[in-house]
Amino acid sequence: MSSNDENKNLSLAPPSGLGNPSKLTKEIEQEAANWFMRFMEKDLEKRTRSVKARVMKMLTKIHSP
Repeated sequence: MSSNDENKNLSLAPPSGLGNPSKLTKEIEQEAANWFMRFMEKDLEKRTRSVKARVMKMLTKIHSP
């Protein structure tokens, strides 16, 4: 999901109850948690690809004639 898509999703969300700080705080905390999980998932995928590439390179060297 690109940052433009994220901005669209936020703009389509119903307006927050700005008169209710507790509700707004919970919404902000939830969005921060969602952002963090997306960040961690992308980082894990990146690291997994990197490790897989290194393992494949090592295996190729081991099995080369």
